[in-house]
Amino acid sequence: MNPILRKLTATEGYAYWCPGCKSSHWVPVPRWTFNGSMERPTFSPSVRHYIPAGQHGPERTFCHYFIRDGKIEYCGDCEHELAGKTVDMVPGPSNEEYGWPE
Repeated sequence: MNPILRKLTATEGYAYWCPGCKSSHWVPVPRWTFNGSMERPTFSPSVRHYIPAGQHGPERTFCHYFIRDGKIEYCGDCEHELAGKTVDMVPGPSNEEYGWPE
């Protein structure tokens, strides 16, 4: 089974699968607090992925959520179908599918 979290040594953070975006996201630690659990992680504060304002228009949030006790609590400003819903974190693709070294 693939892990829910993957430690990223180069960026000092953790990657995980976002079922709303159907891609991986990451959060930098120690910038965010982390409870240390690889099975039921909690990060604080919320995580917001966005495209900054620029030549393509105003700032745009595409995914915004809390990770608490191994669940992703999506905020209402997400652009995908899981906006406003809470789901269990799930393992993402294998390292090979990601194209990452083992």
